[in-house]
Amino acid sequence: MNTKTQVNISRRYYCPQSKLWRAIEEGHLFIYTGAIKDKVSFDFKKGGKIHIEWIDGGVESSMDGESIEITPRQDSF
Repeated sequence: MNTKTQVNISRRYYCPQSKLWRAIEEGHLFIYTGAIKDKVSFDFKKGGKIHIEWIDGGVESSMDGESIEITPRQDSF
C-alpha cells in the first residue's frame, strides 16, 4: 500500500546552528526515532530528497520525502 502524507515538523533547538545542521546531515537526530544511521539521507535544498529507514520490533519501514522549504543556514562549521 502506497500512501502519501505531508508532515510538517517544527521544533526549537537551543544549541548552535552548526550543531543542529550537522546532527541532521549525519543522521544523528533521526537515530533517536529508531532510524538506521546508514539508511538516512537528506539533501539540504529546496526540493531536496529525504530517505529514512527504521526497524521497529523486527518490522522494517521507510519514508521518502522532499523538502519544501529550508531556512537558509550559515555554513560556519
